[in-house]
Amino acid sequence: ELLRERERRKRAKYRNAQVTLTANEKAKLLVLERTRKELQKETGRDYHIDHILPLAHGGIHHPINLRILEGVENRSKNAKLLPEAIDLAYDHYKLYYERISPERAEEFVKQLANAIGLNEEEIDLKNNKLPAIPQKATLEDLFI
Repeated sequence: ELLRERERRKRAKYRNAQVTLTANEKAKLLVLERTRKELQKETGRDYHIDHILPLAHGGIHHPINLRILEGVENRSKNAKLLPEAIDLAYDHYKLYYERISPERAEEFVKQLANAIGLNEEEIDLKNNKLPAIPQKATLEDLFI
């Protein structure tokens, strides 16, 4: 559990997406890893710990941004930005601002804007305001 978590922290550090964690937050990460491992053992299926807002788009390595997904689902998600990821943007901004620096928080805004195809001036995370983000149509939408 500790080794897997250490690898995730290493990846996050490489992407400048790591913040100092409290003891409680570190404990939550280990509980997630233990739960993932137990699910695999019980079901025989592969499970991953997923960054909801991908590190590639400024996501932070923190318990608020982690969840357990079946491996197949996590691989198919890859680094896509799903609506639940966008919902976490303000929390990410706050963590970057408070635990790293205001500059890193602003860099996150640029990363997010680039990832969702907006101009960074259209995003006001200081006031927790994001414009409506148009969803791309999928094949499933055509068959409803």
